Amino acid sequence: MAAGKFGDLPTEILTHILDDPLVSLDTLYSLALLCRRLHLIALSVYFSRHEVTSVSRSLQIQMAENRDLLAVLQMALFLPDVDDLTFIFPHPSCVSISPILRELRRVETYLSRFHSVKGVTLQLDEPHSVCLSVGDEIALRAWSIGLGSLLNCILEKECSCLAVMYGAQMTRYKARNFSGPPRGSRIRRLLETFLCHSTEMPARDEGHIDIQLAPPLPSSHLRSLTIQSATLVIPPGLHWTLALLRNSNITSLTLGRGVEGAAVWSDVLPLIGSATQRLTSLDFLGADFILPLDILGLLSGLPALVHLGISSTQDSGSYPLEGPPTQLPALQTLRAPPGFVRHFVQQPLSLPSIRSICILWSEIFAPVGIRVLGTVLSDITQTLHTRGLSPSMSVSCDVTPRMTYSHELLAQYSMGGFPAFLANITALEITVTNVWNVNDLGAWIGLCPRMQRVDITLGPWSGIDLPIVLQVVKSTNFRGEMTLNGEVCNIGAENGNVA
Repeated sequence: MAAGKFGDLPTEILTHILDDPLVSLDTLYSLALLCRRLHLIALSVYFSRHEVTSVSRSLQIQMAENRDLLAVLQMALFLPDVDDLTFIFPHPSCVSISPILRELRRVETYLSRFHSVKGVTLQLDEPHSVCLSVGDEIALRAWSIGLGSLLNCILEKECSCLAVMYGAQMTRYKARNFSGPPRGSRIRRLLETFLCHSTEMPARDEGHIDIQLAPPLPSSHLRSLTIQSATLVIPPGLHWTLALLRNSNITSLTLGRGVEGAAVWSDVLPLIGSATQRLTSLDFLGADFILPLDILGLLSGLPALVHLGISSTQDSGSYPLEGPPTQLPALQTLRAPPGFVRHFVQQPLSLPSIRSICILWSEIFAPVGIRVLGTVLSDITQTLHTRGLSPSMSVSCDVTPRMTYSHELLAQYSMGGFPAFLANITALEITVTNVWNVNDLGAWIGLCPRMQRVDITLGPWSGIDLPIVLQVVKSTNFRGEMTLNGEVCNIGAENGNVA
C-alpha cells in the first residue's frame, strides 16, 4: 500500500495496526518520517511501548548508537510533558573519548528544547565500571568542555534536582607539569593521592591539573545534588562541584561512591564542608568508602542539618565510634548504623531536636545479632530517656542467605522475653536481596508488638511471590501500614491486595 493511501486510513484503524507487536520500533520510526499524520500516530505508539504516556511525569532514556529513544525524541514534533529525565549513557569506548563526547552533545541538544525541567539524572556509565577513555591533554580538555557545557545547560533549564552517577572518564591521568594549585594544597594532594592509588589503571602520557570545567551558571532553582561519580570529586570536575556548592542554594546533598577510595574522600570532604554550610539534608550511600572520622569531621561544620542518612554494607559495629563530639542541634531524622547512632546519643545535647531514629542493621552480627540488636536498642533508648528525648525508633535490615535469623530462632528469643528490648520499635524495613525464608518475616514482625509500619523490598532474586508475603503478614497480629516494593498494601482486604 502506498504511503499516501495508508496514511488516509481512519486514525482508529491506523492506531490499531501500528499497535500490533509485530510492527517493530524501527518500522514505527520510519513511518514517523513519512508525513505529519503518521508522525503523530506512529510516535504515540512508539512512546507507549516505552511506557511514556500522557500522565507520565518521568522519562528514562536508555541511550544507544542507532535509533534509540533519544533519537526519536529529538526528531519528534511534540515533546512528552515530563518533569524528571534520566539519561543512561552507553558504556564508553576505552579507545577514544569521541563517542562519549557525541552522547554528551546529543543530551544537551535535546534538553535545549525544554523551557524548564525539574529533575535530571546522568548515568554516565555502568555501575562500578572503571573503563577510561585514553587520550592526552587535548582529549581531557574536550571532555571538560563537553561535560561542563551539558551541566550548565541543565542549570539553565531551572533544574531543581541534579544527580550524576557512575563514570570515571578522564579522571586519572599522569601529570608531568603541575601548574595551577600550589604544592601542598589540598586539591593538588588529592590528585597525587588518587594517581598513586591508580596503578591498575592506564595512565595518561601528560596532563595539566589547571584544566577545569566551565564555571557553573548561577542557579537559584537547584536544591538537591546527588554525586555518585568519580567525575565530580576528582579534578577537573571537583572545581565545578565546589563552585556550585558555594554559589547555589543547595540544601540537600547525597554522596555515593564512584570508583574512588577512602584516601580521596579524606581530602574531598573538608573541601565540601568549606563550600557549603546551608545543608539541611545529607545522605551517604554505602559509606564504607569514607572513614567514619572523616564523616564526623564534615558534620561538625553543618549545624543546620535536619536529616542525616549514613548507609553502610559493612556495619561500623555496635560500639560507639571513637571521635570528636558532634553537635547537631537541628537534626530531626537520623538513619545510620548503630555505631554512629550510639556516638550521637551518648553525647549530652548532641541531638536536642531528634524526632526519628532508624538503625541500619547489618548481617555481620548473625546469628547472635538478635540479642546484640536488643542490647543496642536498649542502650540507645535508655540514653535518650535520660536526655528527656523520645523519638520514634525503627530498624532497617538488609537480609541475605547469610542471615541465619530463622523463624524458629526468632520465636525462641521471643518466648525468652526478647520483645521487651523492641518495645519502642514502631517501624521495620526489610530488604530481601536473595533467596530467603519468607516465614522469617512473620517472626520479625512478632518481635515488635508496637509496630505501626512495615516496608518490604524484594529483590529480583528473592524467590518470593508477593501473595505469599501478604499471607504471611496477615497471619500475624500486625494491622498497621504496609508497603511492598513501594506499593501500599491493604492487608485487611480479603485477598491482601496491593492498594
